[in-house]
Amino acid sequence: MHRKNIPPGKRPGSRLCFFCIGAVLGAGLLLLSSGCSSDTAEKPSLTYWMELPEMLDSVTNFGETPFAAEYAKRTGIDITWIHPSPGKYNETLDMLIASGEPLPDIIESNWYSRSPEASIERGTIMRLNDILVNHAPNLTKFLSENKDIDKSVKTDNGSYYVFPFIRNGEKLITTQGFIIRDDWLKELNLESPGTIDQWEAVLTTFKEKKGAKAPFIGKTAVLKRFLGGFNTGEGFYVDEGIVKYGPIETGYKEFVVTMNRWYRNGLIDKNFAIMGSDYMYASMLNGISGATFGAGGSAMGVWLNSARTNGDENYSLAAVKFPAPEGQRPSFSAKTWPYEPIDGAAISGDCKDPALAARLLDYSYSEEGSMLNNFGIEGVSYNMVDGQPVYTGLVTDNPDGISAAKILPLYVRSANEAPIIQDERYIEQYYQHPAQKKALEIWSDNEYEKHSMPHITLATEELDDYNRIMIDISAYCEENTEDFIIGSRPIEEFEMFVEECKAKHIDRAIAIKQAAYDRYINRQ
Repeated sequence: MHRKNIPPGKRPGSRLCFFCIGAVLGAGLLLLSSGCSSDTAEKPSLTYWMELPEMLDSVTNFGETPFAAEYAKRTGIDITWIHPSPGKYNETLDMLIASGEPLPDIIESNWYSRSPEASIERGTIMRLNDILVNHAPNLTKFLSENKDIDKSVKTDNGSYYVFPFIRNGEKLITTQGFIIRDDWLKELNLESPGTIDQWEAVLTTFKEKKGAKAPFIGKTAVLKRFLGGFNTGEGFYVDEGIVKYGPIETGYKEFVVTMNRWYRNGLIDKNFAIMGSDYMYASMLNGISGATFGAGGSAMGVWLNSARTNGDENYSLAAVKFPAPEGQRPSFSAKTWPYEPIDGAAISGDCKDPALAARLLDYSYSEEGSMLNNFGIEGVSYNMVDGQPVYTGLVTDNPDGISAAKILPLYVRSANEAPIIQDERYIEQYYQHPAQKKALEIWSDNEYEKHSMPHITLATEELDDYNRIMIDISAYCEENTEDFIIGSRPIEEFEMFVEECKAKHIDRAIAIKQAAYDRYINRQ
């Protein structure tokens, strides 16, 4: 079935039974799970596709959460929540779109990476401009009052395509970074490292004085976080208005030379290319490692809580500034833009009632909806204290010993990326340890905006060319980065590697990004 030019709601069979959608798509697809109310006689209903958050391991469907029940109750809409099997989200959604079968009414996805204009043109999702004006007053008001965010959430052609995830506050846009064993620093009378040379000295001391078998622990993507110390980025970035691609820059060569030396000297784990997250997390608790990169909540907070639970009162962690050359403020970090296009909610081209879908999604951008999304249900997950929402003991001191990281996703959507406006007061309480709160300040101290690539959109005619080039080059750069670090490819071949990237048309991909960046800068 071709969706293009077929009016929404006019496709035959648009009310598909999602309980058996796996069979519809073929035996090669994993089954989807769904949950909905049994009382659907008088209420309008919608189908809603989303990935089930990883921390929600106590339920098999989002419809089982207290949040979902409250959301349906307040909006008066029955929602059938549909989830692909874990680890198969993009693959399953791609197959569903390609199948020609009717799509769910609402689909959360990274539509930015799928080219919004192309998805609109194909009829996969709807252009939302008129829908927002007529049926989404809360989001429309927010965007009208926040022009920089408004500029980011639409395409070069001015098309709105999702109900967006917005991090509304400085404390929300840098929630991960470098983490170090602060107790080791104090014991060894060491300063927190800033430059690459200082990092090398600290890690060497950890190995020699603390017996750390892998002083720094992390996968390849984590090691790339050191690139800022070499004045370059890990992918596309901007330098004085010029788009560059990190792996072919001189600083990248200096990076792999240094990482190769750290690899040979035992400063990083020998299995960095293939290690699992559980091993990495355990290494930070059992003394194998003394530094890594991670989130303030699901990494730093979990380790601090685990150490206390195990009776290690001396265990302490601290955030470390992103590395930079001597005398410079960090230019690269894990900071994000306020608009994060990871999980925006699009109204599909098959939605049977776009106005109803818009009303459901727009509720989250209202004052009442924002309170639900960020704090949950008053009297259950939070109480108002002196005019401010304060999480109850159910969240902060759970009687069953369940961590806040696992409790919150049952009651709020702010614990994960979602089509909402995230509230700073959420993270101020979610981060319970002083070290976590301090981390927000330390990780935010950088000039990220000068070099970060904003959320540009590619024109439809650019998309296939760009994807064809980058699918090849991204895998090629990842493989060669690991080879240079391990030493299976000699560093003397780095210039050859750069020429190979150029032969794979990286210059064309850079030109496409530059054109898109220039269009973004000129958006109204």
